Amino acid sequence: EASSFDERTEELKSEVARLEEEKKELEVALANRDQQIEFIIQKSHELFAEVDQQLMKLRHTESTLLSVNDELRTRLARFEKAEGDACTYDDDFAAGTESGPATPVLQD
Repeated sequence: EASSFDERTEELKSEVARLEEEKKELEVALANRDQQIEFIIQKSHELFAEVDQQLMKLRHTESTLLSVNDELRTRLARFEKAEGDACTYDDDFAAGTESGPATPVLQD
């Protein structure tokens, strides 16, 4: 009976040693997982910062393009008005009813 008790004690010691080794492996795996999670969090913060920076650049570009578009519309409207005025002047001149600006007088 003492030998079966000794056998059982050895089996339990072996099982405890195996479980302690498995615990160490799990702790290492858990630490690795925590490092991976921290790495992922860090990278996601970096990517969000980069996205924010790109978004700011896009907003600036959009603002610039809208300003340029407004300026081009203003110039086009002026051009169309000037072109319309010129056509009216040409039509009036051809009809002999010129009502355009007076000829400038040169002064000494």
